[in-house]
Amino acid sequence: PEYDRSVMQAAPTRTSDVDSKKGMYNKVVTVVNNKEPYDYYYVLHYIVDMDWCHLVPLHQVGTFQGTTIRNGRPRYKLVPEGQARELDVPASRCREVQALTISKTNNADREVWDVVLPEEYESYTKALAEERRLKRLAESTAAKAPSKGPEQPEKPPPAAWVHSGNKLLKKIMRHRNSWPFCEPVDHVALGIPDYPTIVKCPMDLSTVKSKLEADEYSKVDEWAADIRLTFENAILYNPIHDRIHMLAREMLQQFNEEVKREAKVLIQRGLVLDEVGWDRIMPQDGGAFGVPVNGAGTASSSNQGAVASTYATASTIAGSILGALDPGSRMSPVLR
Repeated sequence: PEYDRSVMQAAPTRTSDVDSKKGMYNKVVTVVNNKEPYDYYYVLHYIVDMDWCHLVPLHQVGTFQGTTIRNGRPRYKLVPEGQARELDVPASRCREVQALTISKTNNADREVWDVVLPEEYESYTKALAEERRLKRLAESTAAKAPSKGPEQPEKPPPAAWVHSGNKLLKKIMRHRNSWPFCEPVDHVALGIPDYPTIVKCPMDLSTVKSKLEADEYSKVDEWAADIRLTFENAILYNPIHDRIHMLAREMLQQFNEEVKREAKVLIQRGLVLDEVGWDRIMPQDGGAFGVPVNGAGTASSSNQGAVASTYATASTIAGSILGALDPGSRMSPVLR
């Protein structure tokens, strides 16, 4: 018959009057009156009602290697399927031997056994237990000992502008009109598939905050450019009469005013603006609604042309913007 040797089964609980009385699954045995050229067999199947065993021979495959007490002892594995005769014998012919499993796998073909003779079993198992105890003690001692690895260089202090930048960013994010700009735009959820084609470099204030905390800005210019880009994207994408467009203009103007106010604080602290780079992010005067379009306060290069065009259009509109616009022009939900 064909036997499945891939899974080792759990032992039964039946008791019989033979030597291996508690069931024979997964046991290593010798066979009385065995004429085959193998000393040890593995019980692959045990038929409880018949007290009958199906046995697979074990053969030695080299010896254990390493520095443990097991070094040099024979390693036993199952003979590969089809290369030796498997036996079906009554359990009364089987004598269990002490065999320690090494791999602790549920696949018998991959298991390795250390067969222990009766006369050495007690002393050998005690030696193994002591070896394991000493190993655990050494591991515990090593875990408690201070690390002797290479010393990590101290993290350099943040640039002089970082404290001011972090404070200013938090103030901007707490502003009552900053809510559309604090998280990335989800153009799928908002149903605006054209957003990625118009806004080439998406940015939002939470991303700026994360980058600032991760020390990803090497210069204050990069930090300020990302904040301005957040609002410039909203100005670029949303029509002039749209609420988000107007909020973006207001927040950009608010940011520029905060930059000016923080410059005064830095000067009062005795810092020189050009030494911390703050002079490079100071907004320039001019532009529609007081929002700069040239110089240090200009839009990012990817959006500059479109933003400048939007500013120019806005500057020609007089009176009520909402009343002058075509009510059928493109409107969008909360976008930036």
